[in-house]
Amino acid sequence: MPPLTPAKAEAFRFLRDDLFLHLDEAEFLAQKCEQWVEEDVDQARRLIADLVVTIRTVLFEHQAVEFDRCRFCFRPWPCPTVQAIHQVVKAPNREFVKLVEREA
Repeated sequence: MPPLTPAKAEAFRFLRDDLFLHLDEAEFLAQKCEQWVEEDVDQARRLIADLVVTIRTVLFEHQAVEFDRCRFCFRPWPCPTVQAIHQVVKAPNREFVKLVEREA
């Protein structure tokens, strides 16, 4: 694979940084120290739904196809992307696991 040109590398950094900015803002809302107002609660509910859609979309794109390969990155399935999502979602100290345990 040819090395990235400086311009393309900078564009990738800008894209990554922009995505991190959006995630940072979501995290800042969750860690807000002062009391939440109703608008914060409403925004958090919408944000949770958006984050779930994001994770589901990535998982959908990285599902297995013929010969147990990821249809997106063509690596053996489960590909590193699915493994990373699994590691975070299924970590025992994460709220995803606690939520399922609470519902059981």
